[in-house]
Amino acid sequence: MTPRKSTGGRSTAKKTAAGKKPAKKKPVKKKPAAKKPAAKKPAAKKRTKKTSVYHLVPDGTQKWNVKKEGGKDIIGFYTTKDLAIRSARGMAKAHAPARTVVHRQDGTIETTFND
Repeated sequence: MTPRKSTGGRSTAKKTAAGKKPAKKKPVKKKPAAKKPAAKKPAAKKRTKKTSVYHLVPDGTQKWNVKKEGGKDIIGFYTTKDLAIRSARGMAKAHAPARTVVHRQDGTIETTFND
């Protein structure tokens, strides 16, 4: 091994012209990278059942027909308005959400039931 040279109690750090030690540089703290917000997944589409509408309409010969809105076929044919109303409301309750629209002889709307 090689022996070390003695500095005679003097510091081995470099001195500036004024005889002072140079200031130590402070370590620069790195800022953490900004966190990106998590990408939101598109919300699942809620499946809402479309409301069925049953119309109770006169057929012009003192008889009553029940038709489903959007369809051209007659669902029921009745001799009395009361019987037709009960039947149409029963259909609407069976296929909820649904409503029943009752028309007068002249075709205007008389009442609506939200069954």
